[in-house]
Amino acid sequence: MKNKSKDAAAGQPLGGRKTGLDKFCDNSLRPSIRSGHLRPGKRYDAVERFLRKMDWEILGQLSPITIWAPALTIAGEVLSQGTLLSEGALVYLSPCLEFESQRFVDHTVAHEFAHIFLEHHVPGNKDVALAKPELEHDSRPHEIAADNLAAEWGFQRPRRQTWLTSTTLAFARRLKTQRALDRFRTMLGLHAAEGSREK
Repeated sequence: MKNKSKDAAAGQPLGGRKTGLDKFCDNSLRPSIRSGHLRPGKRYDAVERFLRKMDWEILGQLSPITIWAPALTIAGEVLSQGTLLSEGALVYLSPCLEFESQRFVDHTVAHEFAHIFLEHHVPGNKDVALAKPELEHDSRPHEIAADNLAAEWGFQRPRRQTWLTSTTLAFARRLKTQRALDRFRTMLGLHAAEGSREK
């Protein structure tokens, strides 16, 4: 279903009735922008592309979201509870995404919003409950489900190697010991190499 009204696309309710787009903008997008959590850049553009492409009814079904896309220069940050929504979910978009292709960023944003649509943030969700710690991140049931839904929405995962992957591989090649490599793999959410025993 395509969005048909220019007024609604600009944020004006249709006939005085709020659309799913209006609800998403009021509950998630505008608060995230006003609080400074979402600034101009590839992540902002990806959110905008998502809104333009999605059916308003689907947007209306999303829980309220705080979109947290911190600047690259922020090494750490403490947020008050009032900064985030008391209900709904927090979607974190890494500053490293600004170095990726726009297509990859678009997919990442759609993937995270798919998690919200599938209620993976809700305690007790069955897909999340099935995720075993030993599984690689991308192999966990809820990650596969979010990827599949993002693809259904028209946001396919790009196949080419990402900037972050290239950068981490280059860093890994500089590590001198197996222990250092295992620690780095753990930091990335991967498992240490089989048979690694070096201390």
